[in-house]
Amino acid sequence: MYKSTFFLIIILNISTLFGQKNEIYVNDNLEIITVDEFNKIESLESFINLKFDVDTAFVNVKVKRLVKKKISIALLDSIKSNLSFKKDYFSKDDIIIINYYPGMDYCNSSGHKSNSYISAKYQNYERRINRVNNVKQFFVFTSKVGTEKYGKLKWV
Repeated sequence: MYKSTFFLIIILNISTLFGQKNEIYVNDNLEIITVDEFNKIESLESFINLKFDVDTAFVNVKVKRLVKKKISIALLDSIKSNLSFKKDYFSKDDIIIINYYPGMDYCNSSGHKSNSYISAKYQNYERRINRVNNVKQFFVFTSKVGTEKYGKLKWV
């Protein structure tokens, strides 16, 4: 009796040892970092902590909430030419705002907000931005599915 109970306890301990998942820590460039490096980045106002459960591990990611970078003039000219049909549509002082809709995903396909709430919110946002001089605003989508809940925006 004692031998079988002892054997059962040993088997349960071994299975829990092998059943635990590893934890992997990565930065916002998806480079693997140590736990200490991950914990050094403390400011919750500047970073978002994400944890993903994959098959064999937990992946912890700490990413910046807002990333500001400069793009090359060639890339800017390419973006401008893809967004407008007229060559002189943009002036040198224009501010370009691109609102990107990736299509239906986990974040925008669920929730409790009604379509009328979302539509009113985006219509108000578009009106406020359009009041600012020298602003060209574009709503760009990957897939048109789900864009109807945002109201009558001019999608590109």
